[in-house]
Amino acid sequence: MRALPRIVLLLLLALLLLTDARRGARLDSGGDVIPLDEQDRSRWNHAKVAEGTALLDAVLRGGTTTPPRQAAWPGPTLPFPVN
Repeated sequence: MRALPRIVLLLLLALLLLTDARRGARLDSGGDVIPLDEQDRSRWNHAKVAEGTALLDAVLRGGTTTPPRQAAWPGPTLPFPVN
């Protein structure tokens, strides 16, 4: 099995953080989907938005280092090789 490049994993992590940050604002009280441009941004998890944005910014600037909070975290145990 080929190892996934570290940059791909970092981009996926950024996507997951940014997507999960909106979890509390995606549905109305009836369970209907609220479009992104109509979501109440005060209900977003701003810590996850900041973390995902910082990670994305680091990757796009050419660095593959993670923000300080992530750097201290060894990361998940993945069922596939990572290089």
